[in-house]
Amino acid sequence: MKKKILKGTGLLVLLLVINLISSYCFIRVDLTSEKRYTLSDQSCKLVKSLDKPLKVILYLNGDLNPAFDRLRTSVNDMLDELSVYSTHGIILQNINPSAAPDEKSRQEHYLRMNNKGMRGLSVNERDREGKLSSKVIFPWAELIYNGDTIQVSLLKKNMNLTPQEVLNTSAGELEYNITEGLRVLTITNPDRIAFIEGHGEWSEPYVYEATNLLSKYYNVDRGQLSGNPEELLPYKVLIIASPKKAFTEKEKFALDQYLMNGGRILWLVDGIKISLQDFDGTGESSTLKQDVNLDDMLFTYGVRINPVTVQDMQCTAIRLASSKDGSKEAFTTLPWYFAPLINPSAENIITRNISSLKSEFVSTISFVGNSQLKKQVLLSTSPNAHTLRVPEKVSLRYVEMPADESYFNEPNIPVAGLIEGEFPSAFINQLTPDSCTELPQGRLQQSKNTRIIVVATGSIIKNEWKGQGDEAQPMPLGYDEVSGEQLGNADFVTNAVNYLAENEQWLNLRSHNYKLRLLKKQAINENRGFYEFINIATPPLLLLIAGFLFSRHRKKKQR
Repeated sequence: MKKKILKGTGLLVLLLVINLISSYCFIRVDLTSEKRYTLSDQSCKLVKSLDKPLKVILYLNGDLNPAFDRLRTSVNDMLDELSVYSTHGIILQNINPSAAPDEKSRQEHYLRMNNKGMRGLSVNERDREGKLSSKVIFPWAELIYNGDTIQVSLLKKNMNLTPQEVLNTSAGELEYNITEGLRVLTITNPDRIAFIEGHGEWSEPYVYEATNLLSKYYNVDRGQLSGNPEELLPYKVLIIASPKKAFTEKEKFALDQYLMNGGRILWLVDGIKISLQDFDGTGESSTLKQDVNLDDMLFTYGVRINPVTVQDMQCTAIRLASSKDGSKEAFTTLPWYFAPLINPSAENIITRNISSLKSEFVSTISFVGNSQLKKQVLLSTSPNAHTLRVPEKVSLRYVEMPADESYFNEPNIPVAGLIEGEFPSAFINQLTPDSCTELPQGRLQQSKNTRIIVVATGSIIKNEWKGQGDEAQPMPLGYDEVSGEQLGNADFVTNAVNYLAENEQWLNLRSHNYKLRLLKKQAINENRGFYEFINIATPPLLLLIAGFLFSRHRKKKQR
């Protein structure tokens, strides 16, 4: 009896000691192979910095299929992990947009969601009898902090992936998507970036969506180059989006010295130009080199934009009028080889896990010169591409051409690249252009460690407009109206600028890859009865075995 009391007292003391230690030492152990429950240091630091509670409204609710139910579980797990590090906690509110008393109320709720930018997803499912049913789900969440609200997409569409791979990628990017939304809500002193004007670059309406996206993170300006590089130094990143007119030497000097001082530039420069007047009138146009007087600069920085036009078997479609049936005009959808779906590289955090990009009249790049610079391809064509050299014509007649692999025989041609390192000045051994102003520290011959991104088309940052006059609305950046697909243009532009602005630590969160350990559907259907029997019979059988062993053990002790 005394031994039992001592043993019990010792156990109680041990539990008290463990509890005391745990109250002072915060320890969490993640036993999953892919570290599903391990948050990055920057996420923990961000959540700890919140001085008010964070409210999360989760719309991924209702009668979900197993795949989306797993995604919802992953979201709840992620919020649980984040709440552990939050001083003021996370308030979670679950809303099912489809749970309305009648159809009218449900459609009104859907419309309110859509007006906020949270579009529903129609999911078609078949039951065991093969009957098809459809439901609308909303894989979205709203983060509300300090009176501000932001919508966060929980499902990242990617046309290059299967539906199951999309769910896997979406689960892996939850930390990135949620903390990225929270970061936008908590930015208090944003960096400045600028679109360069004065050379026929895309006007504000055509970069409306890109500006809107980037303004979540930065103060976005527009301005012309004066020849004084010091005026550019307050800007973290400069964006040159599809110039049509030549840069003067004075303007080039300002850009060069800005880069030498550690500035970053996103160059979106077309390699060719066509006559839109000829193309709209006759359906074809000769191509000419787009000479904006930047070739020598870019060559010095290690890249060349080639004056060619890409055709690609992997492309978007074009609608052409085919005939008129009375007063109704009929249209035919045909592949438009001059509008490639550009493939993102899986080897770089800027382009990892994003969908192909929409583009049109694309040229190519080549890395040249300085071997000391680090160069990486970011975007490339599909394995089945072809290039036309100037002055070969761009023509609608190509839509009638069959997709012949013997013609589309140029694989994976680089279209965009990242270059990092210490750049030589493009003005070494040259006089300073007239009326230029040097930096206070004098003219620099070599840059600090910096980075640029060069894209051989300006089309990827351009958004289309729908409607006319006061009813005109901008289309989402990268949206393909013919297929209804949302492509990866917005992700690429945002990631590229964030990387140039040295915010790549957040992009690293996109590299998580969770395994969805799915059951084989064929095996389930073939052996459904067996699996049901095992799941129903096993628990009571285990209880019977445990009871039998416990009873036998007691009888032995009584003997």
